[in-house]
Amino acid sequence: MVLARGLWRFAAALLTGGYAHPWSSTLDVAGLAVVLGGIAGRDLDRATVSTAVEAEAAITAALRGLDADGRFKLVGELHSVEPTAPPSGSNSLQQLREAWLRQREELTRLAALLRWTEELLTSRERALRRADSTINLLSGSLSYRVGRLAILPARLIKRVAKAAKRRIRAALSQRGPQEEQQ
Repeated sequence: MVLARGLWRFAAALLTGGYAHPWSSTLDVAGLAVVLGGIAGRDLDRATVSTAVEAEAAITAALRGLDADGRFKLVGELHSVEPTAPPSGSNSLQQLREAWLRQREELTRLAALLRWTEELLTSRERALRRADSTINLLSGSLSYRVGRLAILPARLIKRVAKAAKRRIRAALSQRGPQEEQQ
């Protein structure tokens, strides 16, 4: 019971403090206490951890001088501790500051990524505008029109040659199975 209490308290501090840990982020406090118990070589289950939480509540209520209603409320609060809950205890100000610093670093990184993306988009938009103006300038010129007229017969010849090639292949493929049948 003492080990389960200690592991539950450690798991609660680890999850609510926002510390990095190697265990799954989907674990709740009781689940992490069970995993830590397994790592410690003890076979804990959720029922034992629940009993340990109730013992923790009873001890805390006795130390604070709470009545039965206060103890019942404390048991509910301890059972409802989740990884997203703010840290509790005397170190909570320090833990909140550490969480704030981590979030500030993440925001700085994301702001730099946003600036880089905006610069990339701006440079590509400028290049696109330059290419568009070049195309508009060239497509209206006399040399562009002459070039299109010169290329048009070559495209037509290429298209006719491809069609003739397909017809020849089709005729040969039809002729091949007929020779095999004879």
